[in-house]
Amino acid sequence: MAEMHMELHERLGPFRARLRRLLIERYLVFGAGVAGGVAVLLVVLDHLLTGWYVDEYTLLALFVVGALAGAIYGATRPVTDFAAALTIERRRNLRERASTAVAMAANAESPAELRDLITRDAIDHLTAVSPAELFPRRFTRRQQVPLALWALAVLLAFLPAIPWLYSPSTREERRTLQQSGKELKQYASEMLKHPDVKHSKTATKLVRQMHKLGVEMERLRIPKKEALVRLNKLQEEMKNAEAQIGKELKAHDREAMKRAAEAIRNGLEKRSQTEKANADRAREQMAAGTPRDKLSKEERAALQREERMQSLAKNLEKGESAAASEDLRKMGEQLQRDGEMSKQDRQQMGQTMRQAAKEMEQTSSANQQMSQTMRQASQQLQQGTQQGQQQAGQAMRNTTPIPPNMMPGEPTMGQMRQGVGQCRQGVASNKPCPLAGSKPGGTKPGGQGGQPGQGQGQGQGQNQGNNQGPNNQVSTNNPNANSSDSGGTSGGEGGSKDHFGNPEGRLGAGTDPVKENADIDPEKAAYSVDIKGAPGKSDRTNVPYYEVLPGYKASAESAINTDQVPASERQRVKEYFDELNPETATR
Repeated sequence: MAEMHMELHERLGPFRARLRRLLIERYLVFGAGVAGGVAVLLVVLDHLLTGWYVDEYTLLALFVVGALAGAIYGATRPVTDFAAALTIERRRNLRERASTAVAMAANAESPAELRDLITRDAIDHLTAVSPAELFPRRFTRRQQVPLALWALAVLLAFLPAIPWLYSPSTREERRTLQQSGKELKQYASEMLKHPDVKHSKTATKLVRQMHKLGVEMERLRIPKKEALVRLNKLQEEMKNAEAQIGKELKAHDREAMKRAAEAIRNGLEKRSQTEKANADRAREQMAAGTPRDKLSKEERAALQREERMQSLAKNLEKGESAAASEDLRKMGEQLQRDGEMSKQDRQQMGQTMRQAAKEMEQTSSANQQMSQTMRQASQQLQQGTQQGQQQAGQAMRNTTPIPPNMMPGEPTMGQMRQGVGQCRQGVASNKPCPLAGSKPGGTKPGGQGGQPGQGQGQGQGQNQGNNQGPNNQVSTNNPNANSSDSGGTSGGEGGSKDHFGNPEGRLGAGTDPVKENADIDPEKAAYSVDIKGAPGKSDRTNVPYYEVLPGYKASAESAINTDQVPASERQRVKEYFDELNPETATR
């Protein structure tokens, strides 16, 4: 009896396997159909809503997830002998022979002879039936509906992008808009890494808007006219937000500079006992009326180092970047002028500078040069040698002065506005945005850089330092400046003691940085600018004017605000830079 029941179970096995495969296929198609409906909805929303994007990878992922979920659900559905027997009977009209046999096999109280007879009859009838013939695959509405939904989704998604549906001029316009959007998106992605953007919520919001606009242009979700309007609006928003961004960066820098000041004060406490004693004796003697120049050389040097470090910490705590950079420069002069320091004191000062530099790295680009100077000086001082002390002093002396009235983030935002303006001009003239290859380099402003050559400018812009490159590059504190990460190949960052674009730092007194007869290249929309610098392979350096214009304009505005420009000449200076500005030149 048991053998006969096992034979029935084995005979139903192929039918169970066939039913399970069909169940998996049915629910797989059902899941793909549901995903197809969702895909159609998403593509429609993509065309209706400007802030909603669906790409081919999203559609592919949606199909895979829907089909996989349906297949898993179908694979987990139970297919018993009784369920298989009932299905076979409905298809074959076996009049409950198979289901009765399965039910009686599970009932131990049923008469054995009757059970065996019914089981044998069910087996005989099942032997003549093929699972594939009884349960064939059919292309029914269950398969047709999901296929139609996915065909509709693909049609809606890719039909508008077919080139031959448009005229040649329209195709060229769409191609330019798409390329410009790609450049704008990549530029925004790079700018999101810039310290002036990372540390300002307002700047981050604006750059994300730029990125979103670039995506919409790249995907051709907006027409050319709307792209021009939104690019112009983005420019205006950037201009109006400069003051707010400056406040946010200044507040952020203040906190980081406070931590740097605390690191310097902690370092003063860790000086050697000899260094502390010399400084204490010097203060006591001066309090007793001894002139500073009558102190011993060691005592005077120890006191001066302590006072300079305390002044640096005080100015950092107050957020006075200009005064702090001047303290750092004077400290460099003192280190080069002082006699021997003990190895322990040199190394301790190096550790102090390293801790302060670590905190200063969290500031905006306006203070990044101080951070780099501190880090370079710390590496030299931690050698503990006289040569290292001299090299650290030289690095500090090369500190680029920070203009007192410079608002953090102003040059960066000016450069971004120029970039958006150039993109708008490119779209208007059916030319791609001139942003290809533009990378923000705000973490390495001009003057003394970590990787490029160390630039030391003294009025005429000397280009001096380790890994000095072949070219005299213009140093501006904009995100395009210092875009190369190589050492000597990019040339010295120098030619200026002022990486904020102050002409006084890179030109001689009374020199006009931009000649009145500057040449205009209509194809590249750039000016040919003459920059005076150290003698090199070429006496003339040509750079796109929009790379240097923000720095010069900011310096001019600062000079006007501080009464450095006569009142009778202020309007003339303002009009001069307005004429160079592509935002006003195209209006």
